[in-house]
Amino acid sequence: MPSPEDGQCFCGAQVIDPTGGYFKGFCSPYPLDEGLSFDGCVRGANDNFGGKCHFYCLCMDKRINGAAGKLTCCRPADRFGLQDKAIIAAPTPPPPPPVTQWPSYVARTLTTVTTSTEPYYGPQKLVGNIEFSTVIPFKMKLQNFLHDSEVTMGVTDGIAIKLSVPSSWVTAALSIPSRYIQADYQIAIPAIPPEARSNLSAWGLFIAILQSSDEVGRNDWGDLIGTAMYKWTSHEYKVTVHSIPLPTIRSDSKGTSGARANGGCALLFMALLHLFRTFML
Repeated sequence: MPSPEDGQCFCGAQVIDPTGGYFKGFCSPYPLDEGLSFDGCVRGANDNFGGKCHFYCLCMDKRINGAAGKLTCCRPADRFGLQDKAIIAAPTPPPPPPVTQWPSYVARTLTTVTTSTEPYYGPQKLVGNIEFSTVIPFKMKLQNFLHDSEVTMGVTDGIAIKLSVPSSWVTAALSIPSRYIQADYQIAIPAIPPEARSNLSAWGLFIAILQSSDEVGRNDWGDLIGTAMYKWTSHEYKVTVHSIPLPTIRSDSKGTSGARANGGCALLFMALLHLFRTFML
């Protein structure tokens, strides 16, 4: 390895005469000009594979041909090192294990047809509330804030955006029954025939609310409601949602008894799922 002080090569130097030998000089082109460093080099020492010394001195041509020979340098790749003044290569890695050939299977297309139809619920209503807190504008009275139509429209739009429903479906009213602001909302879902294959059913919205009642979901609720309030009032609100209780589904009187029975089973199932997740956490 070259000198760690200036990068000079000392060919044939010994420990008893570190600056002696049959030739000393610098490589051409100068390694430092090529972006190579000699700070990590240690003269006379070995160098591990991918070591700190960026180049090695090659003195064999000078040793054989004397003054007519040339001093060259080489930059070792990561798999080369220096052992007893000789450049060595790392052992070849073992070949990868053979790939197991698994039997192939032929895909089979099911030809059965489901003849049962999806239940038709008719128009429905989803009734619930959201508890949140925020900082009202300076000098604005609390009752004025709760009855401000633009604030209420912002909350309404935030709920609609979160559930991906039209804003015209959602109505809301604000109050403070206890510690937090409470938004009592109602979502009126019109009659959607089964052939429409729409996800905008009361049960679909019920599940969406259930699955967004954790901490991540509440943060998303707060961000969307705050953004919608800013859109309506031009005032920035930082909204923190504390609770999203499970809503109530109300069917129109035209709904069939079978639809109400299926809806009751779905509601019971989702409530049990909610309890299961609560106890698992």
